[in-house]
Amino acid sequence: MAEVAPTSTPSVGRARRRASRATRRPARTSARRCQGGRQSAPPVVKGKPVAPREQACRDVEDAVAHHLGEGIETAALSFIDALENAYRHIARHPATGWPRYAHEFNLPGLRSWPLMRCPYVVFYVEYTDHVDIWRELHGQRDILP
Repeated sequence: MAEVAPTSTPSVGRARRRASRATRRPARTSARRCQGGRQSAPPVVKGKPVAPREQACRDVEDAVAHHLGEGIETAALSFIDALENAYRHIARHPATGWPRYAHEFNLPGLRSWPLMRCPYVVFYVEYTDHVDIWRELHGQRDILP
């Protein structure tokens, strides 16, 4: 399997920086920006590149803003860590996600993966050359139509 670019996403990097500023701790990772711009060189991992959609970036920013608004900076950092771990797992093993919602929404290829220690679920579709992240939603949310 070929070595590919990082799986850390733009929204995760921006959210981590925001949460880090709130706790006055330095950011632990650098990440790409959502809409292009200068990109840093994070470590190379094996797997497919993970490409979040614009709505997925907004979902991450909203979740971090919610945690920071509640004054729970550690929850924001835990969310970001769990999201980065999920992205790494999805990049390496995209077929391990659950296809349940693909059948319920009639969207072939849609898979979901829960975040560890956080009540969020990542929704994505695997393509031959990358993994397209559609949304990151709270597990208590009514996801079904």
